[in-house]
Amino acid sequence: MMRRMSLFPLISVLAYTTALATTGGRDSNVPATRIYTYATTLLPNVGYTIRTFGLSTGADTVLHVQSYPSGLYLAGNDDVSGLDLSSSVYISSSSSSRQVWIVVRAYSAGSGGAATLGIKPDGQSESIQAFYFESGYERDLSATGAPYQTEFMGVEQQGGTPDAVILVTSDDPAHAIAFDDDDGIDTMPWVRLTQANGQVCTGAFCRVYIGRRTQTTGAPDQITLV
Repeated sequence: MMRRMSLFPLISVLAYTTALATTGGRDSNVPATRIYTYATTLLPNVGYTIRTFGLSTGADTVLHVQSYPSGLYLAGNDDVSGLDLSSSVYISSSSSSRQVWIVVRAYSAGSGGAATLGIKPDGQSESIQAFYFESGYERDLSATGAPYQTEFMGVEQQGGTPDAVILVTSDDPAHAIAFDDDDGIDTMPWVRLTQANGQVCTGAFCRVYIGRRTQTTGAPDQITLV
C-alpha cells in the first residue's frame, strides 16, 4: 500500500562567479527552468530506496541525493538501465538520522516532463509524489574545470525569479559535488568548492545547473549567472 507524501518542492535558479579568469564570466538573463527539489529526513537504522518512475514520454531523469546542510554528495543515478531512463538509488542505514535534499533534473533541455518520486524505507510502504521537472540552465565547464575556491552564486534580477538553487556536477552526470538552496543573499544560493571536502570539478560532466523554485510551467523566469 502506498501513502502520499507531503512535499515542499524547492525549485531554483543559478548564478555563479569565480576569482579565476579561466572559468569566470557572467551569464545575464538566463532561463531559469525548473529543477525539482525536496527536503526530507532519513530515519536512523533504516535503509531507503529513492526512485523516479512513471516518466512521461521523452522524459529522462537524473536523481541526486545531497546531505543537508553541507550540500555534499550522498548518492546519485542517471538511468536504471540503458532502456530505462528513470533513476533509482539505495541509501544504506545509518546509526543517526540524516537530513537530505532530493534533487531531480532532466538530463537535457529536451527531456523534461512529468514523473513520480518514490521514497521507500526498508520494510515499509512507499511514499509517492507526482511532480514536473526540467533541466534548469546549464553552464558547461568541461573545457576548463573548476578548481578549489571557485564560487558559484545566484544573482536576482529585476522581474526575475526571487529564489534559486545551485547544483555542481563532476565526472559523471549523477555525481553532484555541491548543492545549495539559499546560503547567499536573501534566498539566493551560494557555494564554494573546498579542498577539505574534495570538491574539484573535472571531466566531461563538469557542469553548473540552475532552475526556478516554482511549481508553474510556462515561460521561465530569468536569472544572472555570475
